[in-house]
Amino acid sequence: MCDLNMEEEAKVIVNDHKHPLTKINFLGPKQFFKDTSTERQELVTKNLQVLELALKHKKVDKRCARSKAEWIASLKLAKVEKVVKGLLETFGYQDKSGIYVYPEEMLYLVEMNKMEVFVNNVPLTVQECFHIVLNVPNMTLTKYQAYKKLVLQGNRVIRYNEVVRKRNNGKIPKENSNTCGDTRKRKLEDETDQVQEKRARAEESDDSENDERADEYIRRIFEKLRSSCPKEYSSKETLETCPDYCVFTKNNNSRVEWDFNLYICESDVINHTNTNSTKPELYAICSGDNIAFYRMGQVCLPHI
Repeated sequence: MCDLNMEEEAKVIVNDHKHPLTKINFLGPKQFFKDTSTERQELVTKNLQVLELALKHKKVDKRCARSKAEWIASLKLAKVEKVVKGLLETFGYQDKSGIYVYPEEMLYLVEMNKMEVFVNNVPLTVQECFHIVLNVPNMTLTKYQAYKKLVLQGNRVIRYNEVVRKRNNGKIPKENSNTCGDTRKRKLEDETDQVQEKRARAEESDDSENDERADEYIRRIFEKLRSSCPKEYSSKETLETCPDYCVFTKNNNSRVEWDFNLYICESDVINHTNTNSTKPELYAICSGDNIAFYRMGQVCLPHI
């Protein structure tokens, strides 16, 4: 009896695969006001039948739509052997030896049914992929959950070191891309400042006594302010570390200019920062199974 049911199920799957459902033909728009007429009830019944038929149709995932990769334990990477459209736009990197994806990228693609991973020609299950990824150094479940949540929202999340490598691989960093023009511009600005300074000194020589009195008056005001105003604060507990990931938002098509530095905090204490970067910082904080993201700007009180 079981074999018969399996055979019938297989026939249904094969038939639905050969005749895929490409369009649902509803018979009309939904009315705002309730209509209890016989014609309207027949139309509603037909729409329900069409919807029921669509839900019964077997959704067959084509194996050819999935990429294929081999897990290389020595490199802690998955080498892609079969590439599908759009894979390299969001995941992995390519060099002379081939195309590779990082462990978290591999696990995400397997979970989304976009990739098959093999070890010695044996396909891995999702559970086995989790076991492999969580045994990779510096990779935890919290990091993967934060990575997955951002990717599901449509962002591109790439390791910080990988983005920096791409940016410095034969490319001039954006900060130094126009060094000659900036140098010339600074020279002109310095010359202009010198001329203005000379003019100011000539004008100030006539009423130097009044200026000295004004300066003394202002100096006393600022001395009182320094004794009572808030002081500039810099936390000694903050660690100067590199971000875990670079986050590219949906509308950002660049490969090297990211939008956020992502720091993944294993506890509820934020103690990571990178003062050398001009990118805004995004913090992922885990509370149980929930991952929350926070942005905290660096606020410096003026030192008077």
